[in-house]
Amino acid sequence: MPDDQTDQSSPEQSASALELAQGHLRTASEREEAQDFSAAMQEYQAGLQYLLRCLETERDPEKRSAACLQARRALDKAEALKLLLQDQERSQQQQGSLSSPAKDSIAKTADCIRAAVLADRAGDLPTAIQAYTEGLGYLLDHLKQETDPKARAGIAAKAHQYMERTEMLKALVKSAGAVMEQVQQRAEMPHPSQMLSASASS
Repeated sequence: MPDDQTDQSSPEQSASALELAQGHLRTASEREEAQDFSAAMQEYQAGLQYLLRCLETERDPEKRSAACLQARRALDKAEALKLLLQDQERSQQQQGSLSSPAKDSIAKTADCIRAAVLADRAGDLPTAIQAYTEGLGYLLDHLKQETDPKARAGIAAKAHQYMERTEMLKALVKSAGAVMEQVQQRAEMPHPSQMLSASASS
């Protein structure tokens, strides 16, 4: 936090406050990039305090305008990170309140869906269908255990999405099977030249 300054303003005080503010803001940006959001928020708040001190001592209109803009950005960043940290804390609390069976269902669902997506992308449709089906089973188990209405709605939407994809893949496999059967039947049919030869010989 900034040290107490004398009431008498000076260009040196303003320049010093601005330099310190920019140092904190650079550190905040680095911490944010490293996803150390708590440290980043503190650095933005410290930078904001120095920028406010700069506004108290700076008399040049252009410099005041620039410092004011930086202060607004620092405040926005600090508030955004504060909300993010609060959301993370709530999420951790919700995860901690889940029962062991619920956590197990979530983990198994994630594993199955991950395998299904990989197989789907690789064109291994039978494996994808099987993995989607298993994942749906675990997801429906989780739905039975969930009591929160919003969470239930989210789970149901995901289940519907995976169910639609499973049915689509089944239709593709069925269609591909029908095509292959037609190809095989045509391959087993005698060539037209053979049919003509047989007709001529008779």
